[in-house]
Amino acid sequence: MKKKDKLQEALFEKRPLIVRALRGSEIRKKIAEYLFDIHPSYSYTSEIAYRVKTTPTNAIGALRGMVTRYKEEDSLLKLKIVEEKSCDN
Repeated sequence: MKKKDKLQEALFEKRPLIVRALRGSEIRKKIAEYLFDIHPSYSYTSEIAYRVKTTPTNAIGALRGMVTRYKEEDSLLKLKIVEEKSCDN
């Protein structure tokens, strides 16, 4: 099975979880929409926060999860809605 097909199958299986996560957080939804709009480009966390009019802390919480506010299992990274890129520096 191709990598793309496996990814689509995994996303289809997680669909109810993805819908619940996006309904549960307006910030998650805005970040997902923003990143979808700029795809295939990527953006820094501070830029994402600025574009969706939130704080960088809230953006990180929506992307990665945060103990006090955002569940890690509902984070955009954990649900594989977005992908993290890091630079060498």
